[in-house]
Amino acid sequence: MSKKYLWACLFLVIIFLPKAGFAATLSVVLNKDIFSVGDQFTADVKIDSEDAGVNAAQATINFSKDTLEVISIDKTTSVFNFWLQDPAFDNSKGEVSFIGGSTAGFTGKSLQALKIVFRVKGTGSGNLALTDGAITASDGSGTNLLSSMKGVQFSIVG
Repeated sequence: MSKKYLWACLFLVIIFLPKAGFAATLSVVLNKDIFSVGDQFTADVKIDSEDAGVNAAQATINFSKDTLEVISIDKTTSVFNFWLQDPAFDNSKGEVSFIGGSTAGFTGKSLQALKIVFRVKGTGSGNLALTDGAITASDGSGTNLLSSMKGVQFSIVG
């Protein structure tokens, strides 16, 4: 067997071996799924690091500007201790955005990133959708570990 053949086989084995990878999830969590016009409710933006060390996250949360408006954003209980982009909202666009980080890596399930307080102003179906997301590993390279984003749907009655 030639050395070229052995090196080629070794190369193919390394490339096609399953690689252990980490993943992380970004989600929006509500405590109920039916609201009435005039209600205020809190949406929690959570991270599940799935056993990987992470140190930053970013996302945009889109909502219907016809049925909801943001009253406030609370970052006091966040796992992040600095903000590359402070959490901000634009009710005319129907979006909330943030880029947060931590000086130390952290792991865990249901890690608090933000609390967003909404007021219901119209009836119909409600949706809080996550877009433009990333969760980066505390690996010195900023590897994006985001594997899924889970928004939430709910009903709004009169």
